[in-house]
Amino acid sequence: MGPDGRIVRRSVLVRRSSIVGLVKEGTKLAARLKLGKVASADPSLFIDWKRRLLAMGRAEARRLGLPWHAVTKWKGRLRRQGSLRKDALGRLKRALVAG
Repeated sequence: MGPDGRIVRRSVLVRRSSIVGLVKEGTKLAARLKLGKVASADPSLFIDWKRRLLAMGRAEARRLGLPWHAVTKWKGRLRRQGSLRKDALGRLKRALVAG
């Protein structure tokens, strides 16, 4: 409220890192904000797979058990077309959830 008692509209910048869940759903909210949605897993689990794939290097691909040539092919397709085939996307998401 403003000094004269009227409601004032304000702009607020909220970053994902500053949001904290306060109720029993707080841990699920934190998982959603941190990871991104996965279709085949628990509905409250999310994965930002595009960002993770484009930032992935050889070491992370090896740790997740993904062949590097497949990762480079997926990165190229994602940059060109903006999406992956269903089977490749499923494989990537399973690896990201497990790792």
